Amino acid sequence: MLVRRLIPPLLIVLLLVGCSSGGGGPSATVEVEAALRAFEKATNVVNEQGEYDVSWARENVLKLSYNKPSNAFWSLAMWLQTERYIFKDWTISIDGSRATVVLTYSTVNSVDKTERPPGVKTFTMQKFGDGWRVNLAEFLDLD
Repeated sequence: MLVRRLIPPLLIVLLLVGCSSGGGGPSATVEVEAALRAFEKATNVVNEQGEYDVSWARENVLKLSYNKPSNAFWSLAMWLQTERYIFKDWTISIDGSRATVVLTYSTVNSVDKTERPPGVKTFTMQKFGDGWRVNLAEFLDLD
């Protein structure tokens, strides 16, 4: 009789522990989403003084990413006539310290300030000691 009373609470505890442990739980998804939002903000080439500054944006993007493309002109691929990226929606699949992201995004044209039609990118993110980072070469479709 005592065993029957203990089984339901034990199952609940096991479910809670299973959901909150490592790779892929709700907290990992929240961390990946926060890293995506930080990366989105870093892609803006308009600095805090309201001036266009690609080198400032480049430095910020590199802080939040890994696997810098070997192509020396990668920053042109990222910001050619682009002022900023707008992340619209995403699907995240997490497996341990690696996340696969399918991102729907648009960009704002730096010349006429219009928003371009949405596109889709698929790339990975990796968990490092200090947080999740974007695989930059995959994000830009380079290498």
